[in-house]
Amino acid sequence: MNTLRQAAEDYLVLRRSLGFKLVAEGYLLASFVDYAERAGARRVTTDLALDWAMLPAGKDPIWCAKRMTVVRGFARHLHTIDPGTEVPAADLLPQRTRRATPYLYTDDTSTPTTKWTGSWPPPGPCPRRWSPPPMRR
Repeated sequence: MNTLRQAAEDYLVLRRSLGFKLVAEGYLLASFVDYAERAGARRVTTDLALDWAMLPAGKDPIWCAKRMTVVRGFARHLHTIDPGTEVPAADLLPQRTRRATPYLYTDDTSTPTTKWTGSWPPPGPCPRRWSPPPMRR
């Protein structure tokens, strides 16, 4: 089998030929291969992937999940070539997104906006070029 570095380059060439840009993923995969080579690994293992994904210690869990996702895709590809490659489980460092906290308007906060805009829609037929009145301070 090729080295991990050659396999990673082949994987990126294949995916990019299919239309994926893989800019950040390319950097992350190169970083993983560097880590694997320093560790003396010849194959991707779940432990190796988990150790690398958790670097540096104390990093944001979403960042760690992103790193694991990159290795998981590479390992899935490698597993078709080398059955000895371990594919990290999907529930290992799952990627969860953070939702923005919605802003709830109250009567107190919406009153200035209502005063500024007047009544909407304007009474009668809507003119072609209606614009809200200028803000007054």
